[in-house]
Amino acid sequence: CRKEIVEIIRNVRNLGLYNDISMTTNGQYLYKKAEDLFNAGLNRINISLSSLKSDMYSKITGSDTLEIVLRGIQKAKEVGFNPIKINYVMLRGLNDNELNDMIDFSAKNGVILQLIELHDKSDAVGIEKQFYDKYHVDLKDIIYSLEKEAIKVKTRGMMQNRKVIFLPNGAIIEVIHPDHEFCMGCTKLRVGCDGNLFGCLYRSDLGKNVKKDLHKNPSLDKFENILKKVIELREPYY
Repeated sequence: CRKEIVEIIRNVRNLGLYNDISMTTNGQYLYKKAEDLFNAGLNRINISLSSLKSDMYSKITGSDTLEIVLRGIQKAKEVGFNPIKINYVMLRGLNDNELNDMIDFSAKNGVILQLIELHDKSDAVGIEKQFYDKYHVDLKDIIYSLEKEAIKVKTRGMMQNRKVIFLPNGAIIEVIHPDHEFCMGCTKLRVGCDGNLFGCLYRSDLGKNVKKDLHKNPSLDKFENILKKVIELREPYY
């Protein structure tokens, strides 16, 4: 956890440019930081949760901290974060038997479950395609089954076209299943930790490193031109 994360959020909020500020976290420090983050101006939070079983969580993440993460989720609820989303990447032979448990957990705790399909270009895979081949689960049939149970299904058009499935038990599931329809609605720009500014998560090569430019404190017009160039480089992955 970056020591200055609360300060970063507060400074972004004080710019007055954004009404909605969100963050994704593994939840390791969420219990300690949740209240400060909320008071600094963070609106929404996504928490990675690979398993609800301590042994499997440790196996996947390499960290025996499931209880700490679960306490962090409860703390985030208590301080007022809304919505809270749980990121669940389904992995074959590891946590692919926990979908029903995850759905029950999300319904009971009033959090949104993001059901995520492992992608061969994701950060988790990196250059190890064997990891993808071993653990990838195609979500198509699962999505179809969930839709049959649903009381409502809609497409969320903000930033990306993703299905949102509403189940009778109150669970809300957002499906992240990259395909042409999902990518068609993408309006995101991303900045990597190395300073690379790019659009598509799967085409970071179509970007520009802005680290040196930012250190030179460029004018707003110059930075706007940099953004335009990166946007012009965008192209659909699918």
